[in-house]
Amino acid sequence: MLTRSIAHTREELNALGSSQTQKRFREEVILRELKESGEDPAGFDAVISRGGPLKPVESGTYLVDNEVLKDAANPFVGGRHAACLGILIAAALSGRYGYPA
Repeated sequence: MLTRSIAHTREELNALGSSQTQKRFREEVILRELKESGEDPAGFDAVISRGGPLKPVESGTYLVDNEVLKDAANPFVGGRHAACLGILIAAALSGRYGYPA
């Protein structure tokens, strides 16, 4: 298991604008870290993410589905919060590599 904390400067993030416009940048950073660590995401069985401020649900583990993706991208639900990007990035990796998120 690979564990990394990746810090971004305020200048980096401000240059990208809203948290939603940061998705591609953050996804690329994650993929670069994996590659530099010798990890191939194509070989994973699944991808996980912690959520952000979404509609209330009972605690537990959930597959990322269209409903949660809409909520994570919706600025009136959770889409303004950077924590929701993890859900969107997990879904992107799931779509790219064909495993569940």
